[in-house]
Amino acid sequence: MNRSKCRDPRWRWLFVILAVLVVLLAAVILLLVGRLYDSLFLFGLALAVLVGFALAGALALALLAYVLFRRWCEMRGAPPKGQGTREQTGPIAVTLPSTIYKRPDPLIYSQYFLMAQGLAVTWDNPDIWLTELPAADGTMAPVASTEILAGHTYRVHARIYNGSPEAPAVGMPVLFAYLDFGIGVQSNVIGFTVVNLPVKGAAGHPVEAFHDWTTPAAAGHYCLQVGLLWPDDARPGNNLGQENIDTKKLTSPATFKFPVRNDAPMRRAFRLETDGYALPRPPACPERPLREDGTRPGREAGAHAARLAAHQRGKHPLPAGWSVTFAPGPEFVLAAGEQIEVTAVVTAPGAVPVPRPINVNAFADGTLAGGVTLYVHS
Repeated sequence: MNRSKCRDPRWRWLFVILAVLVVLLAAVILLLVGRLYDSLFLFGLALAVLVGFALAGALALALLAYVLFRRWCEMRGAPPKGQGTREQTGPIAVTLPSTIYKRPDPLIYSQYFLMAQGLAVTWDNPDIWLTELPAADGTMAPVASTEILAGHTYRVHARIYNGSPEAPAVGMPVLFAYLDFGIGVQSNVIGFTVVNLPVKGAAGHPVEAFHDWTTPAAAGHYCLQVGLLWPDDARPGNNLGQENIDTKKLTSPATFKFPVRNDAPMRRAFRLETDGYALPRPPACPERPLREDGTRPGREAGAHAARLAAHQRGKHPLPAGWSVTFAPGPEFVLAAGEQIEVTAVVTAPGAVPVPRPINVNAFADGTLAGGVTLYVHS
């Protein structure tokens, strides 16, 4: 008998039955031979085997009666839904297929996530903005983050999306914080709020969260951060967004100053890169004619890849004739916890009637450490 047959319970039961029949046949033969030859020994041996079979049969019947009685008791005590079923059987651990368990994907415009995908970013975050507190009529006047007052209370708003069309995030905490204007500087918590984020495409999506913020008493320029806290996130990398901008009038040239801090516990080499990327106006959704069955065709092949290609890094250089210089320079090394002030000088060849963005991205040992968007206008 091979191993596969040994593991099959049907073959094991067949072996047991055959063994019982063989022994029982041997006992009958011994009994007949003993009587034929009037042998008391063979007759007694056959009788002992038969008595053993009788005892074993009685024990098996008692065990079978106990199992049936216990099963009857289990079925009597089971809930009505489980009557007639074997609910308490089966493996202890059950593995659900990935198609059953759904995770939400809370997200916000996240510069760190987008940069990791090879896309250009702006630090003028479209999902974070400031307003005054609500007036008597409920309106809230917008406030530029470059024009905030010291010791004044504003309302910080955040627009939050869900990338999942199947799983909501109910009771999700949203963290609001501010930083001194710069790169890698210390974050200070403003507060928390909780939102219920529906699935993508549902009513109420995206969700707007807000928190009131009283600016520090010391005058200065600050940037804002919004973090989404969800432990079972399908894609946690897109949960942190930052608003970090400054505006200067171009007096040929325009001079900006901002700190750069090494917040890592080791020495790192920094490199500053610039580009002229700005968020384009969203394209109009193309009208897709109905099919004969009343449904609409899917998006054309390659359309999504073409849209992403327009946002790739390296495709948004500074305007012709523009230049940005840094002091102490575009490359420098900072020790753990060290902070320096960087001066950026933007030179344009002519008048700039409409504010133009200059994005400064700082990379520490090749990894994005932060950035600022500088607006220049005449």
